[in-house]
Amino acid sequence: MNFFFVSQRQTYREEHSQKYLWAPKDNIFHHQSMASIKKGDAIIQYNGSIVGIAIAKNDCYSAPRPSAAGFDRWGEAGYKVDVEQYHFYSHVNKDSLSTKLINCQPGYHAPLNYKGGVNQGYLFPANKEMVEIILEKAEQIDSSERQTEIIRKIREILNFMPEEKPTFILNKRNTDATVDNSEELSPEEILRRRYINSLLAKPFVILTGNSGTGKTRLATQFAKSLEKTIENKTNYLLIPVGSDWTDNTKILGYYNPLANKGEGKYEKTPIYEFIELAGQNPDVPFFLILDEMNLSHVERYFSDFLSKMELIDYKDPEKKEYFNLTENLSLEFPKNLFITGTVNIDETTYMFSPKVLDRANVIEFKPDMGSVLDNILDGSDGGVFNKYFDTPEEFLETAKVIRNGSIPENITDELNDIKNILEAFYIELEKYGFEFAYRTVKEIRLYAIANYEMLKNDSFLDSTDIADIQILQKVLPKLHGNRKQIGELLDTLENLCEDNSLSKSLEKIKQMKDKLVRFQYASFI
Repeated sequence: MNFFFVSQRQTYREEHSQKYLWAPKDNIFHHQSMASIKKGDAIIQYNGSIVGIAIAKNDCYSAPRPSAAGFDRWGEAGYKVDVEQYHFYSHVNKDSLSTKLINCQPGYHAPLNYKGGVNQGYLFPANKEMVEIILEKAEQIDSSERQTEIIRKIREILNFMPEEKPTFILNKRNTDATVDNSEELSPEEILRRRYINSLLAKPFVILTGNSGTGKTRLATQFAKSLEKTIENKTNYLLIPVGSDWTDNTKILGYYNPLANKGEGKYEKTPIYEFIELAGQNPDVPFFLILDEMNLSHVERYFSDFLSKMELIDYKDPEKKEYFNLTENLSLEFPKNLFITGTVNIDETTYMFSPKVLDRANVIEFKPDMGSVLDNILDGSDGGVFNKYFDTPEEFLETAKVIRNGSIPENITDELNDIKNILEAFYIELEKYGFEFAYRTVKEIRLYAIANYEMLKNDSFLDSTDIADIQILQKVLPKLHGNRKQIGELLDTLENLCEDNSLSKSLEKIKQMKDKLVRFQYASFI
């Protein structure tokens, strides 16, 4: 008996319902490995989580491409295996097992990379030890009678046949990378990583949520972890936005003709001086935090920044953008400036326009009840950032690498998977006038590259996770309307999320649907 690991993704729904595996006949290893499957072999099934174990009902045979959606990008000729499926009633999150699975998986073309993510591909070699680890976890998370019965059947089948060595010939894979032995990431740590990835991909992030959920704390904690003192000033600045910010003078200052005994003077604001200092120190990142950003209309005081962000050329270090303030005075918009805005939603604040939302990653804070109530016995401030970067300069250099437009060769398959998911969403969003354009796609690509570049020896998000997070942060924030405008659209998007295992986006869509029922209107924020 041989063991395999199949990552089904887009084809899961069809293959699951019809009980088979299919891959095209080409020169790609993870497709060619289908030919190695024999009757009785066991296959770990993965679709965003580990859903169960399949047993091959026959040897692999030649079969034409299925006509169902998800297969149309492949050629006609292919490999097929019919399977008997034993699916868990409670699926197993691979992140909770990544270290154990990495330590015992085969050392050649293994399913998991050293960061804990699933490698790009379809079918990989596995072993009996991996299956046993998965079964043990499945027992721990669900001790119900029906889950126990499924696990018993799988064990009964596996124990009848001794494990054999795989017979296919493969190239050896480098497995010298250090494995992270940390425990499963906490929700707070996952949120921190989303924030860092978002800043690396685009220097403008909006943090939204109820008052007191930790938005400002997150931004300041990260800035302090990369703190550097220059001319007795730090490289981060927290500024509360006022309701009287009706133009850009609160940020960029203004010319006062009466100052300096009538000779006139340009009155600089703390933000002006901060931006000026950033321009004088281009090798250090500077973090500007605008607290309660929507106490005033954002477009009124921030439109200059929104425009300049889109004009910056990160590929050409010599090309610069400037705010033209007076006939003789201009201020550089530095490439090392990172802006975070915190947002509260109540009767004293203003909503964001699509123009603003389209230019940012929007991260929503919604702590669970347990973590909130645990604070009654916890006197800490919620912890500090892990040291992702040794120096502030390292963070900035990483951002430059990400934004220069180069795509690492080994994530092209991942980007193709994301493209397929985005295509399905685009088709439906376009029907209702909410389709996205070039900027959104570009920034989703940069987020994927940021994820690849930053998480060195920790859990590496796979393409489904990245698509899920970016649909949540870049696509859904622009949805708003009454039942007639978005009711059917939310139903359709809910189905798309379920089909593609986009759990975070699915949760948010369900919340928006609930708002629509109760208030006849719904928006992301």
